[in-house]
Amino acid sequence: MNTPEKVGSLLSAAGFTLGRVWLEPLEYQWDVPRFTCLRTRFGATKRELDTLDPRAREACLDRIEARMSCLNSKDLVCRATAICAMAATYPGGGAMSYQFGLCSSVPSRVRASSHSRGARPW
Repeated sequence: MNTPEKVGSLLSAAGFTLGRVWLEPLEYQWDVPRFTCLRTRFGATKRELDTLDPRAREACLDRIEARMSCLNSKDLVCRATAICAMAATYPGGGAMSYQFGLCSSVPSRVRASSHSRGARPW
């Protein structure tokens, strides 16, 4: 699901009445300790580090820390775009029984040409 159109189609096909679908820019400012902790204690990098003997692992972590400390705050900004959607079900045409909210991150190359800055749904 990498476009608003696909997300809207999926929700409609699932029986939801589509409210709106929009792109929302995301930006997160990392700091070195948090980023390094996340990258070295979880996922593929952790699994690779776990294959090293303890001395080699510590040396590698020391090199990572030294190299990361040279970065400035601009180097640690993550920018992406999220596809957000609001939809609801109305069984038998009556009152709304369920409201659905969705945010799905998409590659940063997906950009909105115009962006509504209305009230956030959450």
